[in-house]
Amino acid sequence: MILLTRQLSPAVRFAIIITAATCCVLTINLLLWWGLSGLSTLLSALLLGPVFLASLSAVGTLAGYLAFKELEPRGLEIERLETNLRCYEAELEERQRAARAHAAIARLMEAGVRHLADGTYSSRITVELPQPYRSFPSYFNTVASRLEGMTNRREESIHVSEMIDAKAHEIIEAADTLKRRAEKLAERVVTDLEAIEKGAEKHTAEALKLAQYTMGGVKIATNRNIEAATQLAEMGRLVAEQAGQLRAIVEEEIKPEMSDVSEGEEEVVIEEEVIFAENEEFAAEVVASEDVETEEAVSDEETIIPAKTEGSENRQLPAIAAA
Repeated sequence: MILLTRQLSPAVRFAIIITAATCCVLTINLLLWWGLSGLSTLLSALLLGPVFLASLSAVGTLAGYLAFKELEPRGLEIERLETNLRCYEAELEERQRAARAHAAIARLMEAGVRHLADGTYSSRITVELPQPYRSFPSYFNTVASRLEGMTNRREESIHVSEMIDAKAHEIIEAADTLKRRAEKLAERVVTDLEAIEKGAEKHTAEALKLAQYTMGGVKIATNRNIEAATQLAEMGRLVAEQAGQLRAIVEEEIKPEMSDVSEGEEEVVIEEEVIFAENEEFAAEVVASEDVETEEAVSDEETIIPAKTEGSENRQLPAIAAA
């Protein structure tokens, strides 16, 4: 019977125990009532009333005790479940808060990477992120700074190369103009020399010799001017080639850097320094060559100027100067 009641639910077991106790009390009271049936009704009521009340009180006490014994573990279990439920709710709220934080960080990272993909390298992450994303802002800002620096250097290099191209075209145009003028001057000098040779019989030998010497110096200076113009055009072509090489090298060096920022940046700087050093050496050579040409031109002018002292030559030199 005990094993059977233990297998039942607590409510059924409690109902069976209360029913059995009530039946026992009623049976005892009926037996007492039957045993005292020979007495008067009032006397039987006076004797059985307290016994019946005591029996009911005992049954109530037993029922309360049994209910307490049955419900106490259930109450403890309910308290434990309530405690676990509060813990689960707190943990669920914490997980939801963490999920919202991760979602916000993911959106932030997506926005930063999208800016890099769009070519906007000026974006920076200034907020402090929680673990495990604490180091992401520093990495992102470093990469963005390097990409921005490379982009600026590339734009500067392209601007410099464009300026070099423009200067090279100007040099070439100036050289062509100088060459045309020098050719015209050479033609005029040849014409004047022929005129002097034809009129040599009308002039003294000394005047003719001086005029021929003067015009010969002018012819030499003219030829040197033509050579200088040719060299100037060649220098312009070299400058243009240097500009094209600069642009090609910068573009070739920047493309690998976009895939490996940390290693490629120093290579670009080194290549640009080498290129600009070569350009500076080339510019120094050009300046030195121009100085030499200037000194030669000055010396030629100093050689030609004394020829203006004679009266007969003064009549020929204005025509040359006008040319």
